[in-house]
Amino acid sequence: MPLDTEEPDGLQQVLGLIVHRLAGGCCLFHQRGVALRDFVDRALKSAGPWSFQAAVLDGVPGDPDDSDRNTIKLSSDEGALLIGQASYRVDMGVRVNAGYWRYTAEFDDVASMDATGEPRIRDDNAGAYVSIESPMLFTRGQDRGINLFARFGAAESRINPIARYIGGGAVYTGLFSPRDQAGIALAIAELGMPFRRAEASSGVATDAREYNYELTYRLEVTDWLALQSDVQYIENPGMDPALPAGWTLDCASR
Repeated sequence: MPLDTEEPDGLQQVLGLIVHRLAGGCCLFHQRGVALRDFVDRALKSAGPWSFQAAVLDGVPGDPDDSDRNTIKLSSDEGALLIGQASYRVDMGVRVNAGYWRYTAEFDDVASMDATGEPRIRDDNAGAYVSIESPMLFTRGQDRGINLFARFGAAESRINPIARYIGGGAVYTGLFSPRDQAGIALAIAELGMPFRRAEASSGVATDAREYNYELTYRLEVTDWLALQSDVQYIENPGMDPALPAGWTLDCASR
């Protein structure tokens, strides 16, 4: 759970999560790709409490078979990632975001086979999400208070093993000084039934959900250096019943 004193860009967060998921766990590409976001954002003007954002990204930046080659190819094999988001801010400062994404590439069905015994090919990889973010509550001066957030997302379960996600938490700014933040969060990822049935038919047991409990603390040492520590407890890691629950500890500078 990255902590920051600036208001997060909801679309940027979701883009990072989707690209992380579709890239098999890595969202840092060493190749440049096509991304039409700023242009679309300027075209979709804010209207009062409403604001709109959209982005179009190359599904596979560069050439996966040649790291020295930078190519642009929008096809059914590599596809494009399309995403749109609408945000609404009420008078009290609560912001509600709702979005929809679609990946135009073709994917194997996680459970269904065709007449030849091969996975059926699908072209409907899509999902939607909703998030709610509060203004700073229980304030003590301008720099101390708590922000709450909640998020829910769902993806096509016949393509994506993880079909649903729900999470929420709180961030307190100014716990010990105006330059620090402390956060607590819970994230739950849930496997889709098509994937679980396919695994069961192969003799592989799965847990329905993974639970991630997180505590984090961030201190701005200077204007250009922040230190953040993070502790997580993961229950049912990977939804694999054979894996025990475990702890992770991370310390980073940003």
